[in-house]
Amino acid sequence: MKKILPFFVFILILSCLTACKKDDDPIDGISSLLLQVENQDGKALSDASIQIYDTNVSYELDIENYAPLFEFKSDESGLIAVEQILEGAYIAYVSYVVDGKEYASLKQIRVISGQINELTITLNTTDVPSLILHVEDQEGNAISNVTVQIFDNFSNYYSDYSVPLFQYTTDETGVINVDYLQKGYYTAYTTYMINGREYNSLKQIQVIDNQTIELSLVLEIEAQIGDLIIHLTNSKDKLIDTDYINPELKIDFGLAPSNNDNEEYRHLSLEEIWEQIVYKASAQEGVVNFEDLPAGQYYIYKNINGITENVGNIYIYPSEEEIFHTRIQRKNLPFVGSWKFQSAVNDNDVEVPFPINKLDINSSGNLVITFDDNTNTSSYIDSGHPNNDKNILVSDFYIYKDGNYFYFDSYYYKLPDFSTFTDLNNPVYVNYDSKTLSFKVYDNTNGNYIVTFKRDDQ
Repeated sequence: MKKILPFFVFILILSCLTACKKDDDPIDGISSLLLQVENQDGKALSDASIQIYDTNVSYELDIENYAPLFEFKSDESGLIAVEQILEGAYIAYVSYVVDGKEYASLKQIRVISGQINELTITLNTTDVPSLILHVEDQEGNAISNVTVQIFDNFSNYYSDYSVPLFQYTTDETGVINVDYLQKGYYTAYTTYMINGREYNSLKQIQVIDNQTIELSLVLEIEAQIGDLIIHLTNSKDKLIDTDYINPELKIDFGLAPSNNDNEEYRHLSLEEIWEQIVYKASAQEGVVNFEDLPAGQYYIYKNINGITENVGNIYIYPSEEEIFHTRIQRKNLPFVGSWKFQSAVNDNDVEVPFPINKLDINSSGNLVITFDDNTNTSSYIDSGHPNNDKNILVSDFYIYKDGNYFYFDSYYYKLPDFSTFTDLNNPVYVNYDSKTLSFKVYDNTNGNYIVTFKRDDQ
């Protein structure tokens, strides 16, 4: 036989507790609300519609798409009684129709637990005033995309339950239009975020019957420009003087804004990006200066002898000077650039066919080889100091094209006088002016020959 006695006793005790509770005992957190609706002359408005919303609805400014928590009609005395409502902050939307025209108002209400909360809502049933706000900076320039919150009185802005009646964003002309405002005092709180810094203002506004109020809200915004200094350093983080390597060497830097307006950069080649860059400056004794840059995020590009590379990004803050360090492999610089094919000649001074049209070498030693058919491949060259001398070496590499291997055997170039020799054990120096670049090449079809490239801008 099952034991049901403990369960029966539990039910009996619960029933006794429920029966003993008085009907008028307050329920913790539950209150009542009594609303009086009247017009501007103090006359009660019967049959007025009142909808009570959660406070978050006011942020959306789209009441028609939200279901109210409560919905009532005022009685003949203009009263509305809400018997049970939780403690908290709410938004009351009141509307009334006169001669086919609807008048409406929004008001924040606060319900306190354990008491009857009485509140009078005044609805202007004549001409509802409108409010036009212009948001601008200290020089009178309109500011778009500014957030403006409207509070129903000054004290509510400082309240722990600070909830705006309205929240707007200024249009492209810096303007917002506010409806549903009855006469009285309101507070406009304006916030604007630019380049990681927030600017704001607070202004009290008086709305008067039968008038369109037009006001300006001014934000004091500091100049949104800054400076950038780029230091060209060696592996020991010391500034390098590029003039020592080659007086004709041209090192430029460019900055491209990295905001959403410049997404098209993602689809461009480095050379195409360089052509579109507005902010450019040249290196002078290892330093590049950019002044009065609009604040914001930038991609940094360097262009050496026509070859563009992305070297990083940086944020420029208003009224500040930023310093960016980038390392330059000094030993690679004589070879950086775009090199066009000039000749391929064997030991008998006979021209031999050669499939390469162009070499592009960047400052990191990366090599892009373009063939006559406009296809390309990649390789790498290295530079060093053989025999503990200040000679710069272009390392050996090979490529594969149409079933044939091409082996490149480097020449050696000596700085700072740019002479060259082909054999470290038996050097024969010839003048090197950095305008041509030669390799000893071997392939299975043509044997040994010399290939010479010239700079693309020559």
